[in-house]
Parts: sequence; structure tokens; C-alpha cells
Amino acid sequence: MALNVSWRNKQKTILHQQFDGTWSLDDYFILLGETYDLLMTVNHDVTIIMDFSTNTTLTADILLSMGSASALYVDSHYHENQRRVIMVNASPLMKALVHMARHHAPRLNTDITYVDSYKDALIQLSQLAFRRT
Repeated sequence: MALNVSWRNKQKTILHQQFDGTWSLDDYFILLGETYDLLMTVNHDVTIIMDFSTNTTLTADILLSMGSASALYVDSHYHENQRRVIMVNASPLMKALVHMARHHAPRLNTDITYVDSYKDALIQLSQLAFRRT
């Protein structure tokens, strides 16, 4: 599988989802389950960084299946600890798919931002932490 998820820090406040190469909708659904399982292990807010830096393309099943059924599946795997999503190097097509999915999955209306690099994601997180103090 070309998708992985892991904690980014010891405090378990940042989850890093890595999207490598070509992956399928089934791969993404497995990743959602793994992410949900990790979120179940903590009782505080978590930011998810979706890193598409090494993603090559979207497969046809993703493009054909991003209707209401897929969005509802994603919505069913939303966890209350999930607060912010930062998407790294998301293509215009990926941004459009996210926009469409948000109309079918009400809980996907979390704070989603787009940045150009993983470093930019970390900078954004440090700026948010600074504002809270």
C-alpha cells in the first residue's frame, strides 16, 4: 500500500498521512480506518497533515467514486478529536474533490488548509501554537 499514517510528535497531537505514488480508493479507506484507530487512543485535539508531496496521480476509482456514498464513508470515519487538516501539495483536482466531498459529508467541514510543502505545514502549526499562548 502506498499510504501510511503515523504520529508526528510524542504528544500525539499531529498525525502524518503520507500518500506515495499511485493509490486506490480501497487504500484510502484502509488509511481512514488506521487513522481513526490512532485517534481513538487519545482524548485531545489532533491535527492531521495529509502529505501529497510524493503522490503521482489519482486513480480512476477515486475519480469515479467520489460521490455521496464515498463521502458518507469518509464522514463515518470522522473522529471528534480531529480538529484541523493541513493538505500538503494537493493538486487542483484533489482540492476540487475535497470541496465536492464536503457537500455530502457534513463533518468534513473541519478547518482544512492547503500548503505547498511539509515545512510550510509545520510552520503553520507552530504559528497556531504561538497564537494560543
